[in-house]
Amino acid sequence: MQTSIDRDSGPPARDRLSRSGAECLPDAAFSLAAWGAGVTLQDAVSTGFSTLYTANEAVTRDGVATLAQSYLHFGFGREASAIAAVYPLADPGLARLAALGRIIDEVPVATPAFGDQHGCLGAVALWAALEAGQLPPLRPEDRIAMTTALRDLPEPLRGQMGLRLARLTLDAGDIEGAQAIMDIGSTARAYGAEGVTSLIADSMAGASAAVSVLQQAQQSGAVVDPASLIALTDAVLQRGEAPPTALFDMVSSARYSLRGTAFAADLARAQMQLLLADGQVAQAKAFLAQPDLGLSPPQAATMGDLLLLAQTDRLSDFAFLGEVLALDPNTIGAIAGNSAAKRLINLGFGEQALALLTPPATGEAMAERRYLRAEAAQMTGRTAVGLAALTGLTDPRAEVLRQALQDPAHAADNATDQAWRRGDWAALANTGDAVLQAVATEITQGPTPADSIATLAQAQAVITQSQAARDMASGLLDRFALPR
Repeated sequence: MQTSIDRDSGPPARDRLSRSGAECLPDAAFSLAAWGAGVTLQDAVSTGFSTLYTANEAVTRDGVATLAQSYLHFGFGREASAIAAVYPLADPGLARLAALGRIIDEVPVATPAFGDQHGCLGAVALWAALEAGQLPPLRPEDRIAMTTALRDLPEPLRGQMGLRLARLTLDAGDIEGAQAIMDIGSTARAYGAEGVTSLIADSMAGASAAVSVLQQAQQSGAVVDPASLIALTDAVLQRGEAPPTALFDMVSSARYSLRGTAFAADLARAQMQLLLADGQVAQAKAFLAQPDLGLSPPQAATMGDLLLLAQTDRLSDFAFLGEVLALDPNTIGAIAGNSAAKRLINLGFGEQALALLTPPATGEAMAERRYLRAEAAQMTGRTAVGLAALTGLTDPRAEVLRQALQDPAHAADNATDQAWRRGDWAALANTGDAVLQAVATEITQGPTPADSIATLAQAQAVITQSQAARDMASGLLDRFALPR
């Protein structure tokens, strides 16, 4: 058993060292509740400025600290950091106060101030976690340290920081821990609390329960945080569920009301992904064409790729060709381009696939693109292009493609397959395959006008022709996959 006095005095014991071996900072460095207790912000700031200078107008360390601590107590993080910046003194304590201000107002920094404090069991545990933006694997005592530090914060700040800690806890998969934090006073009343509550409900009972939480919040007059809607949408999409209609309506309404704000583009992305998840590909295309989505060119390109991926996966062959052949290959991302090119290859459109595979790519997308280029080159008879794409690749897939490019017999079989897929009946009529020749001849000649059946011999002839047609169809089904 220890008290805070024990922890803050004397040499550091083993349990006063962080995971990295650094000495844990004392609880006294984080006594935000005591730094402005019993006074108003105006009085606290006035007191701070009165002690800022000495008689000979020298800036005092205590004056700067008092001002910064007063701002921190009332939740003004940027102001506390600004005070430390306006009066720069080489003092570790003042640097920590400035760091607390940045954490409160979520100002990103290159080098974390408390990065070496993870694993400490004092008040610093809370601030180290908030600064990192994620929770490491926690022991029960770590959770106790963070929640204890949270309960000791001033009430307005407790709600703000508690909400962020609950989000981090939920992201770490600790649903019960997140719920316990939300039950701490002030947290459940903070702006955006209904969003975290909805995510907890989503984890426990699914999307419908989460949407119900948000609807109840709206009915009670609360303004639903758009970040909460986006987070809930992402959770539903990640699980691959059919999105509830109510969620779509809420996202759509929020996007319309927040046009021109920083949330507009994120809500537009969420709305389009909900449309695609619900199978509304045509509606998603129309939505993307709207001029008021507030998308930057990179964001618009990303959403265009999402649309193309959905079109490639879901549209019929005819509809897919109508969409993809009208696109500029230079406006398509690598992953979406690869997916569309692969389907074009399967449909026999090698030249068009090569056009999609021409723009540069990187990483895994580029690796896959080399194989697809070889496949498209094989279809179009561009042996040199295909072999060049496979240069340096020695895996089984590359070897099969390399052999196919160099094997004339395989190339002839492949040409027949592609001619069938393209509907090139003239080419099929010249093959050595009797079934394909018969089909091509029938199609190029067109249907024979039907005569009335007057005799038994004519009826027998019709039956014979029907049987021949069934045999021909069976032969085709054995050779080729049905088109979509």
